[in-house]
Amino acid sequence: MKNNSKFQLFVVIPTLLMPAFSFGQPTEVAKPLSQLKSYWHDTRIDFFETATDMGQHAATEVFSYHFSVDIAQINATPIPQTIPLELFWNESIQDNASVATPEVKEQLIKQGYELKATEGYIFTQQAKGTIPLKLFYHPQLKDYRVVTEHGGESDARENGYQLIGIEGYVYPPRH
Repeated sequence: MKNNSKFQLFVVIPTLLMPAFSFGQPTEVAKPLSQLKSYWHDTRIDFFETATDMGQHAATEVFSYHFSVDIAQINATPIPQTIPLELFWNESIQDNASVATPEVKEQLIKQGYELKATEGYIFTQQAKGTIPLKLFYHPQLKDYRVVTEHGGESDARENGYQLIGIEGYVYPPRH
């Protein structure tokens, strides 16, 4: 009987301490992550961020953008505490913008941007292991770009981009 009780405690206690890992249940971190990448177009003077295969193909094969930097990893599917990172396009100024916060989306729509795609999902609050995804803007170039401390932030600051704010939180990029 004592051995049976020890076995039950051996199974029950870890289950109580780590319920997300019990009985093979998927954890939030186990969801598929996509690499958010930045591309640059010399003629348009435009950064384009995407985390989808279709977006990456369009950037390089259709629109002649060149890979710039791996920015972050984002959730490929929605999970609790996340919001969509959405791609907007403004035809008149030839600019892409990937944003997540409702205020910035509303501002872009007022400026003539149109929603084109959902790139993935980012956390609204900082979760374990995540870093801020920051939105920058260059007023002379009329170009938005999102960056992280591990992907593009120093380049943005060195080249005259101004911090607008934090769009959400993401995992550091794979290198």
